[in-house]
Amino acid sequence: MSLVICSNKSQNINSSVQNNQRPYSFVNNLKQTHLVPKNSEIAVQSVKITKDGKIEISEGDRFYSWFGEHLNRTSLTTPPQQPSETTCSPIATQPFLENGEREVYVNIEEFNRRLTEGMKIGLPHPDMFGDGGASAVVKSDLVYGSGFEGFKMTYKYNTSMGTTNVFNDADKFQFLDTTTAGMTITEIAGNKGTTFDCTRNGNFNNIAWGYDKPISHMGGRCLFDLTNLQNASGGYGPGADASNPGGQDFMIGLARYNNGMSSAVGEPSYFSTMGPGGTRSDVFYDYAVSCERITPTSNYFLKIYQCVKDPDVDNQVHMQEVQYYRGQSNPVGPYGDWSKSPFSAGTRSGRINLSTNASSIDRIGFKVDNEKVSIYYMVKGSTAEVQIASTDYIGGSTEAGKGNYPVPSRQTNWNMYPKVMLTNGTGTQTSLDITAYQGRELKLGNQVFRGGDSTSDWYNRMENLGVELEYCAEIDNRFMFDLSDLTTEYVQHGFTDATDVLDNYEQILILKEDNTNYLDTDGANMDKTLGFTNRAVLDWAGGTADTSRGIFYTSDTKPTLVNDNSLFIRLNNFTNRSVNAGTGRPSKILYHIPRFDTSGREYGTGLYFEPQERVYIQLNNSEDLYVNEFALDVCQDDEVLADDLVGESIICLHIRDKTE
Repeated sequence: MSLVICSNKSQNINSSVQNNQRPYSFVNNLKQTHLVPKNSEIAVQSVKITKDGKIEISEGDRFYSWFGEHLNRTSLTTPPQQPSETTCSPIATQPFLENGEREVYVNIEEFNRRLTEGMKIGLPHPDMFGDGGASAVVKSDLVYGSGFEGFKMTYKYNTSMGTTNVFNDADKFQFLDTTTAGMTITEIAGNKGTTFDCTRNGNFNNIAWGYDKPISHMGGRCLFDLTNLQNASGGYGPGADASNPGGQDFMIGLARYNNGMSSAVGEPSYFSTMGPGGTRSDVFYDYAVSCERITPTSNYFLKIYQCVKDPDVDNQVHMQEVQYYRGQSNPVGPYGDWSKSPFSAGTRSGRINLSTNASSIDRIGFKVDNEKVSIYYMVKGSTAEVQIASTDYIGGSTEAGKGNYPVPSRQTNWNMYPKVMLTNGTGTQTSLDITAYQGRELKLGNQVFRGGDSTSDWYNRMENLGVELEYCAEIDNRFMFDLSDLTTEYVQHGFTDATDVLDNYEQILILKEDNTNYLDTDGANMDKTLGFTNRAVLDWAGGTADTSRGIFYTSDTKPTLVNDNSLFIRLNNFTNRSVNAGTGRPSKILYHIPRFDTSGREYGTGLYFEPQERVYIQLNNSEDLYVNEFALDVCQDDEVLADDLVGESIICLHIRDKTE
């Protein structure tokens, strides 16, 4: 009888076969020939392996991410029940597939890395996206502990917005006209902002819009300095002083970046240029302030535009004016009379006259607090922000209505950038500055993403997939964006500085198709894979608050994601014979490794297997055998090598005389 100890890390490995010493397929060479007596039989005495586990990732694996108010909050008096009652939509999410992969087998650690990548891409909100936004870690100690038990999936906000981040990247703008120099953009010295100069003669609209660092929804501001557009009288529009004529009209604001570039002004494919707002309703913005005449001979007035539902054409949007001023007793517009400071009776009964500029306005700003977008002005010599249009004016004895303040920001315009339009009707240069801007750099590892990229921008993701009409237009046409219906209002969610999180927004996962609340989650199938067999929807009520302004969800049960195919020991270079009926062919298999080792573990380091009763296989050697090597494989039932083994493998063989 003899005991033979074989290992893929043996000290006697021949250098010529070093590269073949894999934990699932290796050869041990002997310095001296070993005698195997005639009529011997062989069995496996013990096996020690490290099973990392192979996990299949395919393009059919899917769950959905949701960032917004959760839809099954039973504590609410009138809880929202469907995505259409919110500004959000479920976002298809999966472990990351790269380089055109449709299916790949990976170990647990690689699966965890790809899951983390998928989670980050699954929440493309500027205040969530990036290296710190989402992560997954293996639950328990996979390598040295009791074995794999599941995942801890964490979502965190990016760092607090903090102080002003000046937008001074002059090369991060898309131009309307790239062939003729109608506008130049320069950075203000000392990191003070960005200057836009209109140099083209003639009345031509010169348009540029940013595509780097979308504005933060955590109180992010974009401030336009209009000082250089003022005429000698301090107003806007052409002045009487030929030496300082001032600008003509302008349009400033925030807009999503349209990668498809369906028109010269970067509008969505479902945008109508026939909006009712006025002379600038043919230019797309999400939110805009315009300086323009009401009639061809009138003064210049401040008008506010926004992109809303076109009530006359299904699934279309158009620009419509916001009646930010106080309604009149016999209002021209449809929004009625209302009053709340500073819009008390007798004040601001019409649009702000920019020709006279009685308020000495020299700056106009946009602020985004989660869904709430407010527009304000600042006067010369002051840092105070005076609200022009804001949800702050909801309430009062006669409250502002749906058309008196900006509609909520929504998932289609999570990523918004500065947009500028200048005209030059006087033949002289006109200019304005962006002097303050709070935007987010979209970065994963060493890769920086900008507008038009489908990884960091959900709107452009849908557009690149050719489904923007189905998903983006659907959101943009919901009731909160329908100004033909002024009775059905929506309570916008804001941002609270004290908590530094978006109000009522939760990072929610839909792991299994939900037909009750989270509709449009077809194909969600990763509840068991991620270890949440009893929870199809993970919201904050079922998570654990993270100390760093976040939430994490921990697997309830051990996932069944790892390949659990049976493993077998195969001795390749001896005269042993067995039969693999599954393949229908003769085999060299000696031993079936149990699923669980002697300590009850299925995966991990140092799994040890020793049969209580060894099964001996005859070698059928009628003569003595003189052997100098042992060639061993660990394979699956189809005799494919078990390449999910890592580290060191030790196989002990026992050879004895054949028994009757």
